[in-house]
Amino acid sequence: MDPQAKPASRRERKKERTRQEVYAAAMKLFADRSYHQVTVEEICEEADVARTTFFAHLPSKSALLREYSRGIATRFRESHWDSEAAATEQLRALATLVMETWFAHAEVMGAMLVESSLPPGTRLERSEEANPIRELVEGIIRRGQTRGEFRPGIAADVAAHAFLSTGSIMLAAAAERRAELSPEELRDEFLDWLLHGMAHID
Repeated sequence: MDPQAKPASRRERKKERTRQEVYAAAMKLFADRSYHQVTVEEICEEADVARTTFFAHLPSKSALLREYSRGIATRFRESHWDSEAAATEQLRALATLVMETWFAHAEVMGAMLVESSLPPGTRLERSEEANPIRELVEGIIRRGQTRGEFRPGIAADVAAHAFLSTGSIMLAAAAERRAELSPEELRDEFLDWLLHGMAHID
């Protein structure tokens, strides 16, 4: 905590509490059903807030996924971050956390990865709504390029989108095999595909 930072006002604390209550209510509903089946109205009812209150704190339902993404990014930085580790090891640690989270919260995690991926034809643009996981991956890739671990000619933002899009596709494909796989096995499949592709190299 920054010692120079001003303590949050009562209004700011109340606003953050309400935001967290809405988020907790949404996660409870998403865990019981599909993210796409749950409506904003149902989230408001669960959190006991008005619809206007919801939109005063969150611009859209998908903003809840960015909150979820931010939580994963924070957990990674607090528990797995090692600035001296190789970029591939950092990606491995992040992939492990993502896969473990998917096994625990498949519906929310799947929706978050889809939200992090770009639909066909969408331009890569910066926005204030940038996804925290995508920014984290992009930062790891840039550091890997600086250290000579990754090829410098590949745009880091494109590589980050590829990382998340590939993860989204693999998790969707693995849904039927979920009972047969461990998070580590799925992580290894994902990283092997991402880093080595389809080529068979002797």
